[in-house]
Amino acid sequence: MGEPIDRPYLFYFTKKMLKEKAMLFFYIRKGASASKRVMAFSA
Repeated sequence: MGEPIDRPYLFYFTKKMLKEKAMLFFYIRKGASASKRVMAFSA
């Protein structure tokens, strides 16, 4: 019944989730490489 309203919202929500997941993944990778560098430096 509320499809015209629900569908774009769902699309936006999915897009937002994917973007946040990508950002989180990027920060985790960045953090991992940074901690590796710190470990290599202190070793």
